[in-house]
Parts: sequence; C-alpha cells; structure tokens
Amino acid sequence: SGGTGASGVVSATMIDDVAAALGMPAGLVKYLFALLSILPLSLGQRLLFGADPVVRQVYSIVAGLTLCFYAYGASGLKYLMVTPLMGYVCLIVVPRDAAHGVVALLGFLFLIACHVANASGSAWSEGNIDFTGSQMVITLKVVAIAFNYKDGDVDEAKLSKPQKERRLAELPSVLMFLAYVLDPVTVLIGPFIEVVEFSAYMLRQGVWEKDVKQPSFVGTALASLVYAIVFAGVHVVLSGYFPISVLGSEEFWSFTVPYKLFVCYMVALSARLKYYFCWTLAHTGLKCGGLAFTGTDKPVGQQWERGLNMRPLRVEFATSSVEYPLHWNICTGNWLRHYVYDRVTPEGKKPGLRSLVVTQTVSGVWHGLYAGYWLFFVSTALMLHGSRYFYKMIGAAPKSVRPALTVFHGLLSALQLNYLAPSFMVLNFKETVDIWRSVGFIGHVTMAALLIMSVLVKPPEGENNENILVPVLGSSTETWMLNYNSRTIHHARFARITPLCHRNRDWTAVRKSIHIFE
Repeated sequence: SGGTGASGVVSATMIDDVAAALGMPAGLVKYLFALLSILPLSLGQRLLFGADPVVRQVYSIVAGLTLCFYAYGASGLKYLMVTPLMGYVCLIVVPRDAAHGVVALLGFLFLIACHVANASGSAWSEGNIDFTGSQMVITLKVVAIAFNYKDGDVDEAKLSKPQKERRLAELPSVLMFLAYVLDPVTVLIGPFIEVVEFSAYMLRQGVWEKDVKQPSFVGTALASLVYAIVFAGVHVVLSGYFPISVLGSEEFWSFTVPYKLFVCYMVALSARLKYYFCWTLAHTGLKCGGLAFTGTDKPVGQQWERGLNMRPLRVEFATSSVEYPLHWNICTGNWLRHYVYDRVTPEGKKPGLRSLVVTQTVSGVWHGLYAGYWLFFVSTALMLHGSRYFYKMIGAAPKSVRPALTVFHGLLSALQLNYLAPSFMVLNFKETVDIWRSVGFIGHVTMAALLIMSVLVKPPEGENNENILVPVLGSSTETWMLNYNSRTIHHARFARITPLCHRNRDWTAVRKSIHIFE
C-alpha cells in the first residue's frame, strides 16, 4: 500500500535503524511510530476542547488524514476514503429504509476486495502492516451510521433500547461524518465508538457539557501507558521464545500432545499481548483527548472506561467461554451484537445457535476470506453454544460441586480457545487442520460432546438455573449476574449483591431494560 510520506515525521533512515536494532520489519516499526503518534494528536484534541465545534471537527479530519498518510502513504489513504465517501453518497441518494443494506453490502464487498488484493492476512502474519486494518475500523463506523440513520426513521415503539439510544434523526453533516470516521485516536486500530457518543463529545453535550468538570486525566492516562509498555515488553520476550513460526514447524511435530497444546497457548498469549498493547495505547489516547470520560456519577474506577476494548485478566482467567466476548475486543463485540446478532434474531424469539453462527460468520468476513478466520469464528460459535449449556448445567448442580465444576469449565474454555488460536494465526486451511489433527482434534471433540449433550440432556428448570451473565444495556463496561427468582443482581466486577428494585421498582421493566446476551 506504498507511499513514503514519512520523511516529515520520522525519517526512513531512523525507521530502518530501529527495525534493525529490534529485528522487526521496517513496515511494522513505521506503524508503531504511527500508533505512538496517537498520544500527541489526542493531546491536541484536549487543547482544543473548549474551541468551536467546527474547529475541533476540522482538527480531527486533518489529524486523521495526516496520520493515515504517514502510516499507509497516498495509495493507502486513497483506498481508505472510498468507503466513507461511497457510504455518505448512498445515504443521500438511496431511500432511507434501504440505504443501510446497500451501505453494508458495498462496504463489506470493498473491504473483502482490499483484503484479497493486499493478501492482508499473510502480510499481518509476516509483520507487515497495510491499510486494511484501518479499513476494517472505518467499515464498522460507516455501517453503524447507516443502520442508526435508518432507525431514526422508524417508530420508537418498534425499536429496542440500544436502537433508541443510537438512532439518528438526521444524517450527520459532512464535517461531523468525516471527523468521526477519521478520528486520529481510533482510525488506526480502533476501538469502535458510536457516532452519537462522538458527536456529543464534539458538540460538548452530555458528560462533556461546559459546566461539567472532568477529573484530571493525567493519572489514569499514565497508568494506561505503563500497562501498554508492560504488554509490549512481555510480548517481545514471549514472541522470542514462542514465535508464530513454531506452529507447524518440523520441531512442532516432534512435541508430545500436552506440549503442543502448551505451545499453542503460549503463542496465542503472545499474540493477545500485542493486541493488549495496541488497544491500551489507543485507550490512553481516548483518555488524553477526553473521549473516554463517562461521567462523574460513575465510581472512580469507571470514569474513564469509554472505548475500553479488553480486560486482560478477565480474558486470561475467564471461568467460561461466554466471558470472552464480554472482555476481548469489547467494542467490536458490541458492534456485532447491536448491528448483527440482535437484528438477525427474529422478533419475539430468543437468540440461539443460528444467530451465533451468522454473527461469527460476519466477524470472519470482516477479518478476511482466509480459511483460518472462517475455521476460527465458526468453531467459536460452537464453543460459545457449548459453554452456555455447561454454565446452565453448573447452575443446576448441587452447590457443593459448583466450585469444582466452575474451575473445570474455565480450564476447558481456555483449552478450546487456545486450541482454536492457530487457525487465526497460520490462516492456511491444511496447516490448521494438521495442527488440530496432531492433538486429536481435542477442542472440537469437547465442543461436539457438549453440543450433543445439549440436545439429549436439558438443564433442569428451577432457581439454580436462573443465573446468567449479561452485559448491561448501553454499557460496554459492566456485567451483571441476574437471578430472576430472587430478583437480585450481582455485579461481576465488584462482587456485590444489589436488589433489582434499587435500580427499578418494576421488575418487568427491569427485565425489558437489560439486554440479555444469550
């Protein structure tokens, strides 16, 4: 995706020198410099916080264009602008009730074409970065605007609470649209932020109103920066011992099955640490610019969690597979839930395996047409389905054995996830299947066993089976444990029981107000 436009920011010689010293591809080092540029650019947003909204939007556009030009060159920037320009034109000329479908179809087709033309999956696995990562983020943003604009023309009584909160009565101005799409903090690696949130931030509305005093961002931003540095350091160390190239190597085939599974885990952990670093750095930028602020009415630890894209400890020590979507790539998971999962579930029906498979398939297409992605996301649909069943069975088991079953469920979930991980990294169908075959397809065997059990053995009805994990509607940062019979909720982060009547005295309204991800 070429272009050299880096000379004005970081010289090519400096990039080559750093790449040689770190033993990394020059393209990856250049992208790293681009990621680090998020911090000063976000501080620019902070300095302009009190400026006229038009000035702030122009800054977002110019900073985003400059950053993308530096990271991807003129050629990459040219392709990045296709989806937003095409999407905005469609929203103007196509009938409002059909525009969302046209935008989604054209946006994903163009994204697929870019993935194929640039062989993005292979390039990423080799450490070379191209514009398709940013194209993925931009596609989510443009498609979200299209669906929210369509919802703005629908009777509110027919919309769910998330749709009501995100609906757009009018199409955003060209300036606001481009400022949102090209926001320099999120355009490289995400996270996905809703346009209604970004617009409120730009116009100083809601928690960003002029009379709302924000607490200092310095401490929380520095803490995030330290975490990012730690994640990067551990990734560099682990990847030296467990590089992706070890998967399927001659040495790998000589390992015992337990050690092969251990290697899969370590390689996957190293890969996850890379994402932890990137997303934490982006969230640091959101804190510096102020967009991460969620309001002074939240507990101190939650006042800067907008755009939080992962909770590493909750991922690495999850007690079930169902927790992975709640704590990994959270913002993209929210997009998939609100714009795919909810909308493919027939009205009045509970979402099931079909909704999961469709959602995971869309996620696979979004990442690219490599067989490894499809194998991973379709398999994770089975993994999540089996985990939900196992979770319900634990709730129906005697209390004395629940702790042991919960530990076993967590270990099984970790086994399945890290068993599947090579497909996401090696991408090749034959290599992936060969790796799985070498460990006896243990992950798929356990998934199939749970799937068969879910058909043959239904969880007993009763209070013990009424506890389920759910994310609170409209919040990407809170997860609760609900018990429908005792009418209590358990906050998964702070481990406390709260009567539901404290939030809403009408239990029926409470049940309707909470989006159950099941």
